[in-house]
Amino acid sequence: MKRLHETEAPTEIPTTSTDAYKEKRANKYDCGISKDADSEDDSSSSDCGSDNVVLTSSSNHFPTRLGKCEVCAGGNARYSCPKCEVKTCSLRCVQIHKKELDCDGIRDRTKFIPLRKMTKMDFMSDYYFLEECTRYVNDRKNDTIKRFTRYNKTLPTHLFRLRGAAAERRTLLRFLLPNFTRHKNNTTFYDWNLRKIYWRIEWIFINAGALQYVDERCDEDFKLAQLLDKYINIQNAESVPQKKALEYYQSTGFSGLKLLLKAEGIKSSRTRYYALDVRKTLKENLAGKTLVEFPCIYVSYEQNPAGCDIVDSDEDVEAETKRHEAAMEALHKQRLAENSIKSENADAYANEKQAAREAERLANALAQKRREARARKREEFQNAANNLLFSDEQLWEMLTSSSSGDDTEEENIT
Repeated sequence: MKRLHETEAPTEIPTTSTDAYKEKRANKYDCGISKDADSEDDSSSSDCGSDNVVLTSSSNHFPTRLGKCEVCAGGNARYSCPKCEVKTCSLRCVQIHKKELDCDGIRDRTKFIPLRKMTKMDFMSDYYFLEECTRYVNDRKNDTIKRFTRYNKTLPTHLFRLRGAAAERRTLLRFLLPNFTRHKNNTTFYDWNLRKIYWRIEWIFINAGALQYVDERCDEDFKLAQLLDKYINIQNAESVPQKKALEYYQSTGFSGLKLLLKAEGIKSSRTRYYALDVRKTLKENLAGKTLVEFPCIYVSYEQNPAGCDIVDSDEDVEAETKRHEAAMEALHKQRLAENSIKSENADAYANEKQAAREAERLANALAQKRREARARKREEFQNAANNLLFSDEQLWEMLTSSSSGDDTEEENIT
């Protein structure tokens, strides 16, 4: 009610607050109004200053413990950012500080707080945070999808038999984790009674906008030409969606097609493919190859499709692998030789440094012996009864004499 009253009568200036009045006058001058303005200007100035009076009077209701706003420095701060602790006074200043400091305004729950500054609210926040971590771990333990984190830890019986049957046909079959889409879509199975593998095949026609078809239960004893007949042969009455898009393939015929199988398990396998023979059976074409779940065959009527590096045979892959291994072994030997040379140089440097330290220690020991000898001679001279008439000359002769060829005291002073 008080704020509403002040809004309705903005021209009333509190007489008890001198600071508020000074702020009103300062804001009045900031609006571009001089002291010698006419009555019309005075009315407009009163309107301009009225808002300032309202803001000033209303700001007195807020505590000033946060100090001035750190963005505009024009008013008392009302908010403190939970993350970076920047003090702001309005929504506009909050948005400016978030943009300049790239701050999201979310409090860092793992920020270090000294024990002497920790409050009850901080303690409860840490307790709730630990409870959330515990719930998160329990959810992951109960989630059937997140349980599979090891590759082929335990294969089901049908997949184990399928992998064994593929190995008998010299085909290395690999399975993804159960939560992968490719593994879920795989319908390849091994018929234990007939001793046959029925493959799931994905046909991708490169020159038809990467048009893709999927065939289930493809007999491994069928030739690729038989499996592609419904797509390439115009006389085939089997209905195929978007068969009209394969007109160029149909005009080329089986003799002009290029069938490629994605090469897996070799170096740079992203763009490398095996060339397949359309006249051979599926089992013969997959022999000696590595497959991930099921074969994905690319069909093109170009002899050299762009972006496809064709691997002619397995021998080429093995030769390239051997060359790569030989290069890696040579590089390893070179690095060992460089490390041995560095170690020898380090040993030589350490030996030289040790010899210098030994020489310095020996020189210091000899100098210490000479000093002890001179001190002993001086003490003997002082204790002995000498002729006082020639005491100075005898002392000088005793201290400067050296039968072993050492430096004299006069030479050692400098």
